[in-house]
Amino acid sequence: MSSQPSRSGRRIWAVVMAGGSGTRFWPASTEGQPKQLTRIVGDTTMLQQTVARVADVADEVMIITTAALVEQTARQLPEVPAHHIVGEPRGRDTAPCVALAAEIVQSADPGALMVLLPADHVIEPAAVFASSIRRACEVAEEGHLVTFGVPPREAATGYGYLHAVEALAGHADARVVEAFVEKPDADTAARYLADGGYFWNSGIFCWRADVVIDELTTHCPDLIDSMAGPGSTWGSDDFDDALGAAYDAVTPISIDYALMERADRVAMIVADWSWDDLGSWDAVSDHHPVDDRGNVRIGDTRQLDCDGTLLYQLDGPMVVGVGLEDMIVVSAGNAVVVLPKGRGQDIKSIVEGLRAEGRTDVL
Repeated sequence: MSSQPSRSGRRIWAVVMAGGSGTRFWPASTEGQPKQLTRIVGDTTMLQQTVARVADVADEVMIITTAALVEQTARQLPEVPAHHIVGEPRGRDTAPCVALAAEIVQSADPGALMVLLPADHVIEPAAVFASSIRRACEVAEEGHLVTFGVPPREAATGYGYLHAVEALAGHADARVVEAFVEKPDADTAARYLADGGYFWNSGIFCWRADVVIDELTTHCPDLIDSMAGPGSTWGSDDFDDALGAAYDAVTPISIDYALMERADRVAMIVADWSWDDLGSWDAVSDHHPVDDRGNVRIGDTRQLDCDGTLLYQLDGPMVVGVGLEDMIVVSAGNAVVVLPKGRGQDIKSIVEGLRAEGRTDVL
């Protein structure tokens, strides 16, 4: 981890949220090995890539995952101390995760800076991202809640947006966030793109632990009160019991709804790096080399006369494509998925149906 604290001397904690299920990447992503623990892009898992991305900027790394994934997460990250991998007893969305992490960090390292980031994003180049984190920490040291806005590449309807026009005094690449905007319809997204003052909400945040605790105390005191117990007992024999009691007491809510849409001192760093939240199989081809006919092949695959097709084999049977155009074929475990490009979001419906049927053998 980094040995260079922020300019103020505050240490930086990277908190990685790694509890998602990644159902849109089934069958490679399963309940026992979800998207973030799988090699979707590159030679390492998405979680490993995320931790490597912050290694040069963070003094400490903490992983917040689910209780069922703690052991597997620890195996993938031997460099992270075991007690820094925290397993939520049940999913409660992102706000409880943030509150828990803030209480732990504040108890262990009062006033430290926190960088909060999901485990399943593709961000390049890593060095530019690290530089952006350092700039965000400078803004956060002043008491701002900082997020990162991605300049939109298209009129996307699958992302939330940030509206930020006014520059933040004293920071050339930071802006004052005027509003968090829900996922828009197509016409609204086109207007946002034309306007130029709207950015994709990356879901990556930076703040001081004491500041975010104060803000959460103002806007959702019950949540922060619930997490005070596990925060103060982290690393002790009492932690698991305190954590279970805390999660019994809270209701699911996202950090955007719980805090970011209500807080006053919200700032945004304009992302100068490439970002993709890799929402479905449709996005995978954008991050791999293509052949002269636009095909991407991963794993044990063969193709003949295919165009614009993704052939992906993880640990299932060999994949062979003949005469395919704009298709996706995935082989993992004991399942094979075949779908046209553009239908990647529909995988979630298939998984929901299989779960309703009790098909645990493939999930």
